[in-house]
Amino acid sequence: MRKGVLIGFVVLGVFVIVFAAALWKVGMHLDEARIERDDLRYKVDDLQNEVDVLLTERERLETQVEQEREALSEQREEAVRWKAESERLLQEQQAMAQQEPAVVSPPAPEPEVQQPSADTTL
Repeated sequence: MRKGVLIGFVVLGVFVIVFAAALWKVGMHLDEARIERDDLRYKVDDLQNEVDVLLTERERLETQVEQEREALSEQREEAVRWKAESERLLQEQQAMAQQEPAVVSPPAPEPEVQQPSADTTL
């Protein structure tokens, strides 16, 4: 009976050692998983902050693009108005040129300037 109890304690001791080793190994994996999870949380937080910054920048750029589109549209409309006005003025000028005969007048003679003479007596 003593041998049976002794063999039982030895088997129980080996079982406890194997169980302790298994718990130690599981604990190590659990710690590694927690550390990795915490690292991933930090990365997720950093990426979320970056996404927020990029979304804000995107909204700002979209607003800027819309403003520039409106400005370009206004400039295009103004250019069309100027072109129409210049074409209208050109047509008016051509119509006036056709209505009036072309009169070329000779250049006017230059008036002669008389030099005061040196014989003036005082």
